[in-house]
Amino acid sequence: MRLITDFFNSSNLNYETLKQFYDRGHIKGIKGLHAKIYIIDNDALVSSANLTNTAFARRYEVGVWLSGKEAGGIISLFEEWWERVANEISPGLLPKLAHRRVRTEKEEMYGDALEALWKLPSDPGPGKASSRFLDYDTFRARYKDFATVYAKIQRVWPNRPLYFETDGFLNYCFHHAPGRPSKKYAKIKARVLSDGEREKEIEKYARRFKDWVSHGADGVETDDWRTEYSEKIKRLLSREKILRIYRTEIRQIVDCLHCMNSFPLNKSRFLNPKNNDLQTIRRAWQHLVDEREPLVVRMAQCAQKLRYFGRSSIHEMLGNLDPEEYPLRNTNSGSGLKFFGYHVSAY
Repeated sequence: MRLITDFFNSSNLNYETLKQFYDRGHIKGIKGLHAKIYIIDNDALVSSANLTNTAFARRYEVGVWLSGKEAGGIISLFEEWWERVANEISPGLLPKLAHRRVRTEKEEMYGDALEALWKLPSDPGPGKASSRFLDYDTFRARYKDFATVYAKIQRVWPNRPLYFETDGFLNYCFHHAPGRPSKKYAKIKARVLSDGEREKEIEKYARRFKDWVSHGADGVETDDWRTEYSEKIKRLLSREKILRIYRTEIRQIVDCLHCMNSFPLNKSRFLNPKNNDLQTIRRAWQHLVDEREPLVVRMAQCAQKLRYFGRSSIHEMLGNLDPEEYPLRNTNSGSGLKFFGYHVSAY
């Protein structure tokens, strides 16, 4: 889900609604935005209705539903705004709004002062499998922001993908930095930091990480194994190869996934032909890397089809297949982002 709103005027924002989008998708802002446009696949609704329960259930609104080519102009306009005009939401905005809820929010959300006009459909929910992946795009957006800040400070491995280096940095904060500062954030909420405070914290620990690497500390963090694993997985899961891989090659891929090696019982269960036959693995992995369907759908269906190949394995495989696009998501990276003030879900 992608939302553009005017979050520059915080007096008009509804915390609960914004929080739901923040947890499930990606939010950007345009100062002075007043349009109400709703896009679903290739269709669009242009309406006077705000994005609230009250607007759709208790107010008299007018809207025009556009399909096919008629919707193309509106969709193109949204994409242009998204790419060229809209700004990223500050990670510190929601914590501030949480402390600034106003009385009018409840009335606007639930329309207590208005008569119910229409009965809205109940929320069907995402389904058990999909719900485990709903926040991935949100995580990616916050990880990208973190990586961008880090890259302005330094590059330790400039010839390697940025996400491999930031993964090494987050591993350092979790396992090797004095006091292992991010480790406790695996179980607690993110710190509340301003943008300036966040940048200072990232810079402080980034410098320590660089010094730690340069001095060849015990268990020195390098990117050699990341590059080796990534190249092997990309080769074995190439478009030409993926539907012809054999069990020996599947084992090679699984051997590159740290989450599998951390839980060898799951690894042996996944590789057991009684749990996952060869064709099922081939087709599930081929569908996972096929970008014609939404990412959440592909990840959820892969988890449904394969036994003992869950969220961690899927995230790690994607991160190795396309390290320019997908971060390596695990407890270390999630805890690190929360330590640096990014509000992401517990892993």
